[in-house]
Amino acid sequence: MNRLHHWHPVALPREVRQQPYPFRLDGHEFVLFRTERGLFGAMPRACAHRRADLALGKVRGEELICGYHGWGFQPTGEIRSPGNPSLTQRADCLEVSERHGALWVRAKNAQTAFPQLDFEGFSPIGVFHHRVAAPLQLVLDNFVEVEHTSFVHALLGYAAADLASVEVAMSTGEDWVRVINQGPQRKLPLPLRSALGIGATDTFVDDWTTYFSPVYSVYDHYWLSPEGARRENTLRTVVFFNPIDEQNCELWSFAGASSRLLEKPLFHYGLRGLLRLSLELEIRLDRRQVESLADKDTSMRGMKLGRFDKVMWETRTRVASIYGLPEGG
Repeated sequence: MNRLHHWHPVALPREVRQQPYPFRLDGHEFVLFRTERGLFGAMPRACAHRRADLALGKVRGEELICGYHGWGFQPTGEIRSPGNPSLTQRADCLEVSERHGALWVRAKNAQTAFPQLDFEGFSPIGVFHHRVAAPLQLVLDNFVEVEHTSFVHALLGYAAADLASVEVAMSTGEDWVRVINQGPQRKLPLPLRSALGIGATDTFVDDWTTYFSPVYSVYDHYWLSPEGARRENTLRTVVFFNPIDEQNCELWSFAGASSRLLEKPLFHYGLRGLLRLSLELEIRLDRRQVESLADKDTSMRGMKLGRFDKVMWETRTRVASIYGLPEGG
């Protein structure tokens, strides 16, 4: 299947105003635009007429107007040409959907289902966008193993001394891979620990499921008391991995938290800001680590892998068979 047949988040609605918004996806250049009525359109950046740059065009009424010959393009692909009033041709365009605080695109008339973003019962924390100078396969490899959290992350994860005791359970389906990691929570700053309602000796559970149409992971982070009871607060983050081209990837992260404190006006904005900063920090640390790899070859040949890395074989297989990127075996 063409990778553009899957839904991908590509912009925030507030980024698409009067000027066309250029973006890149899977090696292709596109523009997003918003009409005066508030409808969104997306099409190739090169004008269908003479390949002018539509990012330099203007939105007028319900059309994106090319600055070269004045041809107008509607979100549905209809073309209006001042010099060719009987023109009946249509331009290629993408389907656009505004959901969960982002704009999503896929190939027109594709039949793929929209990704599962279930934030019922969660207070929104934010939408985060990061460009990573590394291939999608390597970025995904980082996000589906927990061993690196001891050395790369600042907050969530496990201390190096506790890695040997971390339990890892994996299950798989035709189009998903789930991993549950469980072990002692590393030491957290007191303000964050208090905000999350967890104890100094709690067990941290990192439970995620990765899907492949498109490629994205749903992470649930929660804690168990020393007696094994689940704490009431949960962090949920859904991370989408967009292929920009063979050597670059974009991360779109949607985050929410279930916490009674977030329901109280006195604590809402302060706690929400603290969680936003914490998540932003962790993603930036992941990005820096992946971008610093000495070799960005996506092949897995010759790697010496441990028990935390078994999930990579499962995700790589599905990335190849469902999403259409090379497995890199």
